[in-house]
Amino acid sequence: MADKAELDLAAKLNSAARREGFKIPRRYRKDVNLFYAEMKSGRRPPPLLKLHGDFTETGFKELVLSHADYRAIMVRDISMNELLRQIASEYSLLFFGTSLRDRDLLGILDEVSGM
Repeated sequence: MADKAELDLAAKLNSAARREGFKIPRRYRKDVNLFYAEMKSGRRPPPLLKLHGDFTETGFKELVLSHADYRAIMVRDISMNELLRQIASEYSLLFFGTSLRDRDLLGILDEVSGM
């Protein structure tokens, strides 16, 4: 879990990026169904899907800071797992801020690579 200094730094960096007008189209976990619908309709969805939140007003409500937070999402939100499978089968992915040791994510990637 991030400590207060890390959270403060991330919030400052996010604020600075907003002031400079740096904005990448994005979707959040609450938008999973919209993102999936955009993919299914042939429309190109935004390039950034923030599943663990960020320090914006919308993203702050979706922050995942603990293992318990993460497990709750993976168990509760089946549509997110399906979306990850769909994305992994159709797009190239860039992961950052992860060790890529997550069994759920690796299982999805293994499943898709075997298709």
